[in-house]
Amino acid sequence: MELTEKSTRTKVLQLFLAYIKSMLFAFTGGSMTLPLLQRELDDNYHLMDKEKVLEYFAVGQSLPGAISLNTGILVGRAVAGWPGAIAVAAGVILPAFFGMLLVVFSY
Repeated sequence: MELTEKSTRTKVLQLFLAYIKSMLFAFTGGSMTLPLLQRELDDNYHLMDKEKVLEYFAVGQSLPGAISLNTGILVGRAVAGWPGAIAVAAGVILPAFFGMLLVVFSY
């Protein structure tokens, strides 16, 4: 293993952090997080280049369901396999879940 190559565990953690940070501010929808995710995945963590992220966003928009979840699963699986897809799915779902939990408990 080279020093520059990251382990799967590191990639999974970086994917989770990138998606949870971007989805915390996704009040306008998952497609508005594209610039944040491009910067996180390419510039900060060097997991995937910007053009590849854009390709996955185009495919994710054509699938039925939530755009951010579809795209996240595609990106996570491409970067770190199924553990990456599960980590990204958790990063997409958890901020909305805890936000709704906060609303329910405050109501």
